[in-house]
Amino acid sequence: MKSLLNSKGIALIMLIIAITITALIGVGVTSFVASKKAAEDYPIYSYHAYTLAHAGVEFAIRYAHDNQPYFSLSPYTYITQYVSPCSQGTSVNWKKINLPPGFTKDDKGEIYISLEGNCSPSCILHSCGKYGAAICEIKLNNFQSYL
Repeated sequence: MKSLLNSKGIALIMLIIAITITALIGVGVTSFVASKKAAEDYPIYSYHAYTLAHAGVEFAIRYAHDNQPYFSLSPYTYITQYVSPCSQGTSVNWKKINLPPGFTKDDKGEIYISLEGNCSPSCILHSCGKYGAAICEIKLNNFQSYL
């Protein structure tokens, strides 16, 4: 009779241990999936920031080309000074480009441009795209040659 009671007690203990291990594995998998989902947005935001920075370059080339005679004389009157999050603690001046509603998903995107140098004979265009928490900056050397 005693051996029968011992075997039932061991089976109950083994069942409790198995349920506990299964629960711990379930919690681990759930935690992993949740952290994977949270990290999923960062590469997407970075890509959006990159494409916005490229759009800023295209905008600046077209903007300067359309106003070429006046832009060549005084480029800083066309690309005014604006301090943006792209400067990240430096004293770089930026102009914010106003985007039409719906240009980016949820209107989270921003574009900033800035000139380095006086564009005579050459200058560097800085374009910054910001989307959510992601920031991407592109520098275009010899901006004057695109006019």
